[in-house]
Amino acid sequence: SGKVTEGLRMDRSLVRLQPRNPLAHYNLACSLSLKKRKKEAVESLETAVSLGYKDFEWMAKDPALQPLEGYSGFVILLEKLRDNH
Repeated sequence: SGKVTEGLRMDRSLVRLQPRNPLAHYNLACSLSLKKRKKEAVESLETAVSLGYKDFEWMAKDPALQPLEGYSGFVILLEKLRDNH
């Protein structure tokens, strides 16, 4: 848990430093997911996608996003991505 908290802090810093970097937002989403902050994680994923993140197959199976499995916001996001790509 300490490493996840430290990672979350680092990811937040990276997003502040590189607000247009889709991978920074994706990594922030992973940290938020691991902290069980589902709504914030999905919002970060949506930002990553809007900035150009495209590896939707990985997103659907990324172990760091497993806590989002079954969460309605994540399910809706994945469905939207499958429909649009």
